[in-house]
Amino acid sequence: MRAWAQEWLERQVVGESTRRNYEGFIRNHLGPRLGRKALAGLARRDFEEFAKDLHASGEGLAVSTVNDRMVMVAALMDAAVVDKRITARGSAAGKSCSAPCGLCPRM
Repeated sequence: MRAWAQEWLERQVVGESTRRNYEGFIRNHLGPRLGRKALAGLARRDFEEFAKDLHASGEGLAVSTVNDRMVMVAALMDAAVVDKRITARGSAAGKSCSAPCGLCPRM
């Protein structure tokens, strides 16, 4: 997950401030908690627990910031589907995107 998140961010056209915010989120939150997991091994529950932990941890992130960052996570998972790193629905060929966003295309 960590490598994909970094690769995804490198391809995004965003403002410098947004890029720094996303980099910090990946480095400080997403990477340490989900970074070692394979994209195909991530389940909806992983994302739900991650978001819940961010809300509850008191790490200085406002609820609106956590929600905004989860939209970013949903976008990077959507891109993983489009790039065929994971499938939109489970199949013999791979696992489903299970980000808690509903944004991933269904194939």
